[in-house]
Amino acid sequence: MTPEDARALADDASQTIRALNLATLPADGCPGLVHPTDAFDVIGALAELARRLPQLLEQVSAFLQRQLQFDLVAVDDGDFAGDPLGAIGTAAHALEHDGRARTPSALQLHSPAPSRQSRLPV
Repeated sequence: MTPEDARALADDASQTIRALNLATLPADGCPGLVHPTDAFDVIGALAELARRLPQLLEQVSAFLQRQLQFDLVAVDDGDFAGDPLGAIGTAAHALEHDGRARTPSALQLHSPAPSRQSRLPV
């Protein structure tokens, strides 16, 4: 699996949750959920997703920490501008302990090929 595959899967997961939000919202003649068993099935699937998510968040956190060790992370702006250690430390804590997949500031991840740089949203 490639980094592009991982990004595409994460984007698909995000879009799927967005679609699920719309599918369970009664509007415009669509009932959303109809029977209690519908809710039970959705909750069951979401519970499985919730059980799997911590592993993913810990893996992303560990990756960011390794990138920091090799001096491959720079923070260009925001609260942690010039302080990649503070940014990654805060992001790692949020990912591993708070369960929130958000990072402080915008992180510029540097790699040998300039076209492989990416920004992580706040």
